[in-house]
Amino acid sequence: MIKALLLDLGGTLIDAQEKVFPGVPDALRVIETFETAEQEPLVVCLVSDFTMPEPRTEAAITAAFADYLKILDRTGLRPLFEPVDERVTLSTQVGVRKPAAALFEAALARAKVDGTLSEALFITEDAGHIAAGRKLGMSALQFGVDFSDWSTAALLISKRIGASGFRNSEAALRPALADHGLQLQSIDSVGPNRIRGTARNLVKLNAPELGDLSGVHVELPVDLEAHLDPAGRITAVQSRPRPEDVAEAVQAVQTLAANRQIADGAPDPTSPVLPTHRLETDAEGGRILRRCRFTAW
Repeated sequence: MIKALLLDLGGTLIDAQEKVFPGVPDALRVIETFETAEQEPLVVCLVSDFTMPEPRTEAAITAAFADYLKILDRTGLRPLFEPVDERVTLSTQVGVRKPAAALFEAALARAKVDGTLSEALFITEDAGHIAAGRKLGMSALQFGVDFSDWSTAALLISKRIGASGFRNSEAALRPALADHGLQLQSIDSVGPNRIRGTARNLVKLNAPELGDLSGVHVELPVDLEAHLDPAGRITAVQSRPRPEDVAEAVQAVQTLAANRQIADGAPDPTSPVLPTHRLETDAEGGRILRRCRFTAW
């Protein structure tokens, strides 16, 4: 069972110019919501090789740690690893460099994780450290090989944690599906490479009885099926509205139109009827029916 996620910084979360790799902050915000199989919070830590001062006095170690924190401040990552006295461990402090077991064990101890290295997941870009970490009993993912895009990392890590229940999968899948225009509502089942659930999506109403409004898009609940590759990337998404929901939506649009509740453009200030819905046009020319936010008129 995975209790802690141990992350490298340079080359994994940031590049040599201290630029944060795309998707890192969003991925870390999702991952910090994950639970273990025992429904305890997943502990997320940084473990880095850093300055090894000679002599290794307490003052020199404190100064080096402060310099490292300046990097986290410059990159904006520090809030994701607070409290840093628990969630950040440096070779400077332990006196050994990766991939020494003592450094990883110190990281677990500082983070107050009651577990062994076999209960840690380690992520770095360094192939040698990955091999050594696995020999120490850790689960490991190599950035740039097992995954190259941090936007897919949350789903992959969720699978590696293997916690029961759907909370981790929901947290990881929600932002990924948003890129497909879907708002995840719930997950019904999770398989090795497939997740099924319910979402909301824009559905096109092709109904002759709607007249000029035939072809309009409305937001409806849909049955969702997402297919994933071994790296946790979404390879295909299928979403299907329920026929009864489509029929109900057609009737609702007919009623709105009959009661002049749909505005196409700016409202008529002289009209005694205040529209409750309006038509919008997207970049592809599709028409979308949305409920009005009256404060925006």
